[in-house]
Amino acid sequence: QRSMRQYFGMVKCIDDNVGKLLTYLDDAGISDNTIVAFTSDHGDMLAEHGKFNKNRPYRTSAGIPMILRYPEKVMAGKNIETAYTT
Repeated sequence: QRSMRQYFGMVKCIDDNVGKLLTYLDDAGISDNTIVAFTSDHGDMLAEHGKFNKNRPYRTSAGIPMILRYPEKVMAGKNIETAYTT
């Protein structure tokens, strides 16, 4: 439970600070012409299947989040489920 509290504490910290950034962009009047991209490394197992860290290719640890705010080109709420590669 301690590791879960720490993990979700870090998630909240990131969420709070991304919110501050987006608020600043709005307040400065530049949110409509600013692209914001957020991604991270692979997730953590968080005790799923009795495992921690990133040592198994289950969805919990294999997924990589990507959030893009590009008001001019990407509609709010768009969700892409297909994985793409170059």
